[in-house]
Amino acid sequence: MSNDKRNLHYLHELSKYEVANDDPDVRGWDLVDGDGRHIGKVDNFLVSKDAMRVRYLDVEIDKKIIDKEHKPLKTGKTGGTHEYINQEGDNHLIVPIGMVRLDNEHKEVYTDKIDSNTFDTTERVEKNKAIDPAYEVYVVEHFTGSETGYRNKVTDAAFYDRDVFRHQQYQGR
Repeated sequence: MSNDKRNLHYLHELSKYEVANDDPDVRGWDLVDGDGRHIGKVDNFLVSKDAMRVRYLDVEIDKKIIDKEHKPLKTGKTGGTHEYINQEGDNHLIVPIGMVRLDNEHKEVYTDKIDSNTFDTTERVEKNKAIDPAYEVYVVEHFTGSETGYRNKVTDAAFYDRDVFRHQQYQGR
C-alpha cells in the first residue's frame, strides 16, 4: 500500500496507465497561445488516479521565453516584501486540459483562452516537481482571471467540476 497522498501524478510515474487508444498522445507537440506564440512543448500529463483522467498538460517552456529573464514579482507573505516567482530551473507549467484544443493534423495544442502576457506572468515549477493543491488553485485562477473559491482549501472532486477541466477534443486551427 502506497503512502503517496498526492492528488496528481505524472503519467510516466504510473506504470499501469497509458493514453487511451482513441486519444492522441500530445507529448512532444507544440503549445501555441491565444496570440499565436509558441510557448513550449507538452512534456507530460498530470493524471488524477482517483478519476482516471488527465487534469493538466505539463509544458516545458520555450527557452526564448525564459531567456527574456522575465521574473515576475509577487507580494511576500508580509505584504511589503516582494520575491521572484520564477527561479533558476523553473521551466515547466501546467495547463488545465479543458483550456486547450488539439490540432491533430499539425500536431499542435492551442490555448485560445490564454494569451502571451498571462503565460509570461505565470509561476513556473521545476520538471517533475510534485504539484500541490495551492499551485493548482493559483494556475486555474491566474488563467481564468476568476476566483475558484478554493483558496487555502484542499482540492476535491468539486474543484474539477468546472469547464477548465472538461476537454472537448476537436481538430483544426
